[in-house]
Amino acid sequence: MKRIFYLTGLLLLFFPFCTWINAQNNTHRDDYHPLVQEGNKWNVLDAESYYNPQIPIPCYKYKTQSFMFMGDTTINDKEYIKLYTSLKKEPVFPQDWSLKGFMREDEKKVWYKDKNPNFDEKLYYDFSLEIGDTVPNPWGDYFSVVVVENISNEKLYNGEERKFFWLSSFHFVSNSKEYWIEGIGSMVGLIYPLFGEICGGFYEMLCFSEQNELLFFNTNYNTCYKGSVGIQDYENMIYIYPNPVKELIHIDNTNNLNIIGGSLINIQGQIIKQFESNTNHLDVSDISSGIYFIKFST
Repeated sequence: MKRIFYLTGLLLLFFPFCTWINAQNNTHRDDYHPLVQEGNKWNVLDAESYYNPQIPIPCYKYKTQSFMFMGDTTINDKEYIKLYTSLKKEPVFPQDWSLKGFMREDEKKVWYKDKNPNFDEKLYYDFSLEIGDTVPNPWGDYFSVVVVENISNEKLYNGEERKFFWLSSFHFVSNSKEYWIEGIGSMVGLIYPLFGEICGGFYEMLCFSEQNELLFFNTNYNTCYKGSVGIQDYENMIYIYPNPVKELIHIDNTNNLNIIGGSLINIQGQIIKQFESNTNHLDVSDISSGIYFIKFST
């Protein structure tokens, strides 16, 4: 029986966070809008839930992740473009950006490969799908089936029309809906297709621009950058993924924090496993399914 784990992290004082081409020879129709090309930029809301006993409704801490492409590279004889990310409001390249991974596009299909060489590339998007087709799922068995319910042409913020893919997904938590836009990606974030709602929070697209022109603007927030008031220290980030996880958790210490150790803790507060400061992955294949926390000490 396959195991699936949900993760939520604890950084320093139990500060919670949830975890999760122009260089290419693509063949497209004249009216197809490629996703993987320099000049595209995404702002994605990352909402992390936290418990406040004084407020009887879900509470969230917000940060905004920006993504953009810059430069190309070859990995295993495949041409990729480099994907960078930043948490600053007005990031300057290169000092405010860090390498996240690599993407490539061919025949309307988009693959993502993490910068960790131990992770294989995954098919994230297929814009050649038709109504009724099953959607490729990069997250394994988390979703039992995802299908294209409808395809339509809709206007973007700048008045331009793009193809919208309306999806329905059915998984063990609940049924959910999502849509993709050709050349832009998922409305829950570029690298989070089919995974917009996670344990303890959610992702949501705020804005997308192409060659500095704003094409998508989420009017639910009226801003391209949302952060929580009074929470400033988002530069010291640790990413843990995938989430949910079956076998191996990857720990990405983006800003090289001085981590002296860490622990995997169950919801009863018991330490299940401990790891050393230089660990960049954690094997959980022998642990029972459930919701866990990760605590880092610095």
